[in-house]
Amino acid sequence: MMALGLACTNATASKFGYCKDELGRTNMFRMGSTDKQGLAIRLSHDKLQAMKGVTISGIEVAFGSRNTDGKSATLFITKRLNNSSGDDLIAEKTVTITKAISWLQYDITPYTITGDEEELYIGYHETIGTSYKSLMSDFTADIKGYCYAYNNGTWTDIYGNGFGAACIRLITSDYQTKDLMAKAGTIDGYFKVGNNYDYSGQIINIGTETITSFDLTVNNNGTETTTSYTGLSIAQGDIFDYTISQLKSESMGNRTISATISNVNGTTDSDPSDNRFESPMFFYPENMEKCELLEVFTGQACPNCPTGHITINKDLSTTSAKVVEVMHHAGYQPDIFTTNEDLDYTVFYGSTSTFAPAAMVNRTTLPLISAVPVFNVDEGYVAWALEQMSSKQPYASLKLNTTYNKDTREVRVDLTAYIHNDLPADNNLINVVVTQDNLIAKQSNGGTQYNHSKVFRESLTGNSWGLLIPADETKAGSTITWNKTFTLPEAYRASGWTNAMLTQSGYTEADVTTTAVAEDINIVAYIGGYKANDFVGHEVFNSIETKLGSNAEQGGCNAIHDATNDHKEIGISISEGKISVDADNYSVYDMTGKTMSNLSPLPRGVYIVKAICNGKVFTKKVAIR
Repeated sequence: MMALGLACTNATASKFGYCKDELGRTNMFRMGSTDKQGLAIRLSHDKLQAMKGVTISGIEVAFGSRNTDGKSATLFITKRLNNSSGDDLIAEKTVTITKAISWLQYDITPYTITGDEEELYIGYHETIGTSYKSLMSDFTADIKGYCYAYNNGTWTDIYGNGFGAACIRLITSDYQTKDLMAKAGTIDGYFKVGNNYDYSGQIINIGTETITSFDLTVNNNGTETTTSYTGLSIAQGDIFDYTISQLKSESMGNRTISATISNVNGTTDSDPSDNRFESPMFFYPENMEKCELLEVFTGQACPNCPTGHITINKDLSTTSAKVVEVMHHAGYQPDIFTTNEDLDYTVFYGSTSTFAPAAMVNRTTLPLISAVPVFNVDEGYVAWALEQMSSKQPYASLKLNTTYNKDTREVRVDLTAYIHNDLPADNNLINVVVTQDNLIAKQSNGGTQYNHSKVFRESLTGNSWGLLIPADETKAGSTITWNKTFTLPEAYRASGWTNAMLTQSGYTEADVTTTAVAEDINIVAYIGGYKANDFVGHEVFNSIETKLGSNAEQGGCNAIHDATNDHKEIGISISEGKISVDADNYSVYDMTGKTMSNLSPLPRGVYIVKAICNGKVFTKKVAIR
């Protein structure tokens, strides 16, 4: 293993990195909830072959803060990022951070790239308090597979977070190369049939030669368009922005968009492996609906909660997102509404330290505002989080029916989830919970007339998290059903209070029991991921809410459930994307009702087959995967 020198180098021949040169205080962020933070960039095998013979003589890095332990960081070069040890570790050394938000250069014992390396990772890690943002990136478009951060015990790709490229560069021996990279961001968004979408991408010059011309070929679901750009002057580290317009689909399912760089300065790019960007776009039915699950942690004794609720409501008034609200009376200290489930959900704080008011949207971490799903209720945060999450795929449509017998207080709940696109989590679940409005009770600075609404009362699935969906039902075209009949209690007793807690506080059973008024009861359902004993992996894809005794159905449900008479009398086979039906006559429709030609392979998605067999008309939904 080579040693990294302590001295800063002042002169270099060439630099290599994926980021822009400019730095600012808005470039700082952190990942995960641990004190250990770190960033690294990756050189692929193709890149290393293109740089064969180049000597790495130093590392240039920008830190967001000097407030690390000992005002230091550990730089490294390794062949493996996770579990790096032994021969994998090429260089490692602790260095002093002399200045924050500034490029610092550190010498290393020279390492010459052989071109035989499978990959190299160059970066740093450090220990710093959780109140500091010490990592820095350029916040341009993301690039997949090239920039990594230490995240709660493991190094993970930061692609998809909007951070752009890590502020790390190599100092190398003098070499000349033309090298463009298609630095395009993710387009794994929420798209609907019949709408036009524009996608803005970026190209960065990561070579040493100024780029004056290149061609960009865009393939939009099989249709290619090439544009030649000339008269340019893209220096090393500069970015060229482009827009792909009129991305549209008339049928539901996956489409593919790609952009390829060629003819760079009239010749071949030195490393064409990173000249192409490709991403699927999944198109949902035109009437598809999505609701974001906003969960708030609050408490009666919390002095800042009333103001926090006002801030949240102000944010809600500015967003176009459809929102389902649930209030957990936890995070500060138990009050007369706190349930065991509320306490279980404090896992999303990521540590033993909790606070209120706090919020989270779709149980997803947004690193720009928090290292865990829960974030402070600062003005604009909830609106921004809702905006970010509303651009994510919903994967499923939900239908929620409830009936209520006033005489017996019997409740029947029926939930149906229609899966449009394969659910992405390793484990997926549905959950149905009860909330209550208009609970008039004490608040620290609101007296006895404070109106507590959307208060979590219980989970109807028998546990905090819900019911796991069998793997074979998580695929596109599946229909998931769940129902339960129960008796609405006359009153809810706050299950978060043990007898010992009551004795210690001086409260009685009556103090933690509140009347369950049927007119104020809501039923909330959601579908999402699940990961045991962790605050990650719980992203909620879609949610729905209805008043007790009422029904709610999201647009997009009818795209699938219109075809319910799944008769075995018709034989259907699928081969290489073509649907064949053993019937006198048949037609194939997509989820929007558009007739599809069966002369060529159909894209991946869910379709409806209507067939005439023995004088009878049958319908059946099928999935092409």
